[in-house]
Amino acid sequence: MKKKGSSTEIFSTYQQHKRQATWQIILPLILAAAILLAIGVLASIGTFNEPALGTRWAGISMIILIIPILLGGGIFAVLITVLIYGLAKLYQVVPIYSLIARSYALKSAFFVRQWSDRMVRPFFLPKIIQASLHSFFSSLKNPRDHYS
Repeated sequence: MKKKGSSTEIFSTYQQHKRQATWQIILPLILAAAILLAIGVLASIGTFNEPALGTRWAGISMIILIIPILLGGGIFAVLITVLIYGLAKLYQVVPIYSLIARSYALKSAFFVRQWSDRMVRPFFLPKIIQASLHSFFSSLKNPRDHYS
Protein backbone atom coordinates (compact mmCIF):
# COMPACT_ATOMS: atom_id res chain seq x y z
CA MET A 1 0.00 0.00 0.00
CA LYS A 2 1.39 3.39 -1.04
CA LYS A 3 1.59 6.20 1.44
CA LYS A 4 -0.14 9.40 0.50
CA GLY A 5 2.40 11.83 -0.86
CA SER A 6 5.11 9.23 -1.43
CA SER A 7 7.76 9.85 -4.08
CA THR A 8 6.48 7.10 -6.41
CA GLU A 9 2.97 8.57 -6.31
CA ILE A 10 4.29 12.08 -7.01
CA PHE A 11 6.43 10.74 -9.87
CA SER A 12 3.48 8.87 -11.44
CA THR A 13 1.28 11.96 -11.11
CA TYR A 14 3.96 14.05 -12.80
CA GLN A 15 4.28 11.50 -15.62
CA GLN A 16 0.50 11.50 -16.07
CA HIS A 17 0.53 15.32 -16.20
CA LYS A 18 3.26 15.34 -18.83
CA ARG A 19 1.37 12.79 -20.93
CA GLN A 20 -1.87 14.77 -20.68
CA ALA A 21 -0.09 18.03 -21.50
CA THR A 22 1.44 16.43 -24.60
CA TRP A 23 -1.83 14.99 -25.89
CA GLN A 24 -4.13 17.86 -24.90
CA ILE A 25 -1.95 20.93 -25.54
CA ILE A 26 1.17 20.33 -27.58
CA LEU A 27 -0.22 17.87 -30.17
CA PRO A 28 -3.27 20.04 -31.12
CA LEU A 29 -0.98 23.08 -31.48
CA ILE A 30 1.41 21.18 -33.76
CA LEU A 31 -1.50 19.83 -35.85
CA ALA A 32 -3.07 23.30 -36.21
CA ALA A 33 0.29 24.79 -37.25
CA ALA A 34 0.82 21.97 -39.79
CA ILE A 35 -2.67 22.47 -41.27
CA LEU A 36 -2.14 26.25 -41.56
CA LEU A 37 1.27 25.67 -43.17
CA ALA A 38 -0.25 23.20 -45.64
CA ILE A 39 -3.00 25.69 -46.56
CA GLY A 40 -0.34 28.38 -47.10
CA VAL A 41 1.72 26.10 -49.30
CA LEU A 42 -1.34 25.09 -51.35
CA ALA A 43 -2.36 28.73 -51.74
CA SER A 44 1.10 29.76 -52.94
CA ILE A 45 1.30 26.82 -55.39
CA GLY A 46 -2.15 27.67 -56.75
CA THR A 47 -1.24 31.34 -57.07
CA PHE A 48 1.98 30.65 -58.98
CA ASN A 49 0.26 28.26 -61.41
CA GLU A 50 -2.75 30.54 -62.12
CA PRO A 51 -2.43 34.26 -61.23
CA ALA A 52 -6.22 34.75 -61.44
CA LEU A 53 -6.63 32.43 -58.47
CA GLY A 54 -4.52 34.81 -56.39
CA THR A 55 -7.16 37.54 -56.48
CA ARG A 56 -9.86 34.99 -55.70
CA TRP A 57 -7.87 33.71 -52.70
CA ALA A 58 -7.24 37.29 -51.62
CA GLY A 59 -10.97 37.99 -51.67
CA ILE A 60 -11.71 34.80 -49.74
CA SER A 61 -9.02 35.69 -47.20
CA MET A 62 -10.49 39.15 -46.72
CA ILE A 63 -13.94 37.67 -46.15
CA ILE A 64 -12.54 35.21 -43.63
CA LEU A 65 -10.75 38.04 -41.83
CA ILE A 66 -13.70 40.45 -41.87
CA ILE A 67 -16.46 38.06 -40.68
CA PRO A 68 -15.15 37.69 -37.07
CA ILE A 69 -14.68 41.45 -36.83
CA LEU A 70 -18.25 42.04 -38.01
CA LEU A 71 -19.59 39.47 -35.55
CA GLY A 72 -17.65 41.03 -32.69
CA GLY A 73 -18.82 44.51 -33.71
CA GLY A 74 -22.42 43.30 -33.91
CA ILE A 75 -22.24 41.74 -30.46
CA PHE A 76 -20.66 44.93 -29.13
CA ALA A 77 -23.39 47.06 -30.72
CA VAL A 78 -26.12 44.87 -29.22
CA LEU A 79 -24.41 45.03 -25.82
CA ILE A 80 -24.16 48.83 -25.97
CA THR A 81 -27.81 49.08 -27.04
CA VAL A 82 -28.92 46.89 -24.14
CA LEU A 83 -26.81 48.92 -21.70
CA ILE A 84 -28.24 52.22 -22.96
CA TYR A 85 -31.81 50.89 -22.71
CA GLY A 86 -31.15 49.49 -19.23
CA LEU A 87 -29.65 52.75 -18.01
CA ALA A 88 -32.59 54.71 -19.42
CA LYS A 89 -35.00 52.48 -17.48
CA LEU A 90 -32.79 52.76 -14.39
CA TYR A 91 -32.80 56.56 -14.57
CA GLN A 92 -36.59 56.48 -14.58
CA VAL A 93 -36.64 54.47 -11.34
CA VAL A 94 -33.68 56.01 -9.52
CA PRO A 95 -35.18 59.43 -8.66
CA ILE A 96 -38.03 57.84 -6.70
CA TYR A 97 -35.74 55.64 -4.64
CA SER A 98 -33.11 58.35 -4.24
CA LEU A 99 -35.82 60.63 -2.83
CA ILE A 100 -36.80 57.92 -0.35
CA ALA A 101 -33.15 57.37 0.60
CA ARG A 102 -32.65 61.12 0.99
CA SER A 103 -35.64 61.39 3.33
CA TYR A 104 -34.28 58.55 5.49
CA ALA A 105 -30.84 60.21 5.52
CA LEU A 106 -32.34 63.56 6.59
CA LYS A 107 -34.42 61.89 9.31
CA SER A 108 -31.39 60.04 10.64
CA ALA A 109 -29.28 63.23 10.52
CA PHE A 110 -32.01 65.05 12.46
CA PHE A 111 -32.12 62.35 15.16
CA VAL A 112 -28.32 62.19 15.41
CA ARG A 113 -28.09 65.96 15.80
CA GLN A 114 -30.95 66.03 18.31
CA TRP A 115 -29.46 63.28 20.47
CA SER A 116 -25.93 64.68 20.26
CA ASP A 117 -27.25 68.08 21.36
CA ARG A 118 -29.04 66.43 24.27
CA MET A 119 -25.89 64.58 25.28
CA VAL A 120 -23.61 67.64 25.33
CA ARG A 121 -26.17 70.06 26.79
CA PRO A 122 -25.19 69.31 30.45
CA PHE A 123 -21.57 70.23 29.64
CA PHE A 124 -22.49 73.49 27.88
CA LEU A 125 -25.33 74.53 30.19
CA PRO A 126 -23.16 76.54 32.63
CA LYS A 127 -21.56 78.46 29.73
CA ILE A 128 -24.99 79.08 28.17
CA ILE A 129 -26.37 80.44 31.44
CA GLN A 130 -23.27 82.58 31.93
CA ALA A 131 -23.49 84.04 28.41
CA SER A 132 -27.23 84.73 28.83
CA LEU A 133 -26.73 86.51 32.14
CA HIS A 134 -23.82 88.51 30.73
CA SER A 135 -25.90 89.58 27.74
CA PHE A 136 -28.86 90.47 29.95
CA PHE A 137 -26.83 92.59 32.39
CA SER A 138 -24.83 94.28 29.67
CA SER A 139 -28.09 95.29 27.98
CA LEU A 140 -29.29 96.80 31.27
CA LYS A 141 -26.11 98.83 31.67
CA ASN A 142 -25.99 100.15 28.11
CA PRO A 143 -29.22 99.53 26.19
CA ARG A 144 -28.15 101.63 23.15
CA ASP A 145 -25.21 99.37 22.30
CA HIS A 146 -27.32 96.28 22.53
CA TYR A 147 -30.14 97.29 20.14
CA SER A 148 -28.31 99.39 17.57
